[in-house]
Parts: sequence; C-alpha cells; structure tokens
Amino acid sequence: MSLVSATNNALVMAPGHRLAIINEHGQVVEQGQAVEQQVFDAMTQQVIDQFCSRFKPLNPADFKKAA
Repeated sequence: MSLVSATNNALVMAPGHRLAIINEHGQVVEQGQAVEQQVFDAMTQQVIDQFCSRFKPLNPADFKKAA
C-alpha cells in the first residue's frame, strides 16, 4: 500500500496520514497540507528544470527567410 500518490495538482496522502517537517529534536515544525504543497511544488520544479535542461537556446539564424 502506498502512503503517498499524486495527481496533476497535488500530493495525495493515504487516509489517516500527514506529511510533516520534524526538526533534529523530534519536534513537528510544520505538517499537513502546507507541507504537502511545498513538497509537490519542489518536485514539480525539479521535473520542469530537468525537462528544460535538455533544450538548447534558439538560434536566430534558424529563422532567416530563404531567398
């Protein structure tokens, strides 16, 4: 059973589970929907960065009209 899945817009946690940020002392710093959104946004940005890193800049010479 997977505890975390995703849609195109958000992470989806299994019923009864929450994501949390816990500090080195074991204290919950932040939890719930705010953490889920931060994780989703970070993962989305990573996918975009990796995908776009494979593209090369457009060369203006590629757009010159043929005579």
